[in-house]
Amino acid sequence: MKQVKVSNVERDNFIRSIEESVGAFNLGSEGSLIDLVFKQLKQLEYNDNLEGELINFRRELIKYDMDTGHRHSRDVEELLFKIKNRNLPYI
Repeated sequence: MKQVKVSNVERDNFIRSIEESVGAFNLGSEGSLIDLVFKQLKQLEYNDNLEGELINFRRELIKYDMDTGHRHSRDVEELLFKIKNRNLPYI
């Protein structure tokens, strides 16, 4: 799969979408999940290898979900869904 250059607007829209998910998290969500998400968002903002960073983001979310006994699986699943179904141009 050939990666096409992603515009800053497209990247910003994806990041905003993830931030909106964090804002809607259940009040019982652990701070560690929120910290994990914002750490990954910083990587997405400043790294040109978007696909690689999204793979790392997905891996970290799955690890977090397993390590916490799936306590916040609904929040994790929402983030994984957004990563999988992002509207970024890849061919």
